[in-house]
Amino acid sequence: MNDYFRNERQFTEYQQGSLQIKHTAMNDAYMNHEYNESVNLARALIESTCKYVYHELTGKEIEVAEGTKTRVGYNISLYKMIEKCLEQTKGLMTYKEDLENISDNLCEIVSKIGEIRNNSPLSHGSRHRDIPIQKHEARFIISISEDICMLLMDLLFERTIVHKHNAIGSIIDKQGLKQYGDAYQTEGDPIFDVRFETFGDIIYTISLTFKNCLDLNIDGDLIDNYIKDYLPDDVGNAIKVGPLKYNYYSDSQDKNYEVIYQKLKDKLLVTITGIEINT
Repeated sequence: MNDYFRNERQFTEYQQGSLQIKHTAMNDAYMNHEYNESVNLARALIESTCKYVYHELTGKEIEVAEGTKTRVGYNISLYKMIEKCLEQTKGLMTYKEDLENISDNLCEIVSKIGEIRNNSPLSHGSRHRDIPIQKHEARFIISISEDICMLLMDLLFERTIVHKHNAIGSIIDKQGLKQYGDAYQTEGDPIFDVRFETFGDIIYTISLTFKNCLDLNIDGDLIDNYIKDYLPDDVGNAIKVGPLKYNYYSDSQDKNYEVIYQKLKDKLLVTITGIEINT
């Protein structure tokens, strides 16, 4: 089963905070036999993924750029949302012309998912008996939804430079690195070695081992600069959350990156992780 194609990469490996939360909620609803809710959340996952990918590619909010202005804001249909998002990614596809029909069909599929959600008992009150979505139907719908979102995120991450080279959350560039299982490491740098922990080739943890035990009070700014080389460009200043623990927040990724210092005998170990535990 290790060679099964779905094991190559999972949606949760794309470490974007709001998308992770929606994906987890969708999966939890299904596992708790709340099949109508899982379909509602599948639609929400597609919407959020489209908004994220469109913004990363254009710098604009999709509902503002492509939707219709109303008295209370902007409105855009799910069909138009996936259509406009796919328009932005067509240029990233290898066989653009051949895939245009597939993109059109994807729009239709997503539109139908939206209709199923709109017709579900959770979306509208009715005087008639509610007919719930069955398990096999929900599994089919959320599987398609996840695959559509995976396509958009794969295109975004693998065909564009969204993250800095070998930063947390990016797809690893293995050139010049020594491999240790799913980890990759630099060797021979006089200042520090870098170890990248990956899953599906996406970096989720980075460890910096400084070869001289630096003093945080004296060398704090220097260390901070090294840390930010592996974080999104928009992270703010470090926020202390523990004796040797700090958070860096990125607005573009909507998440906190945790940094932990560990003083060793003659070295300083700095661990950077993009994994957030939702409580």
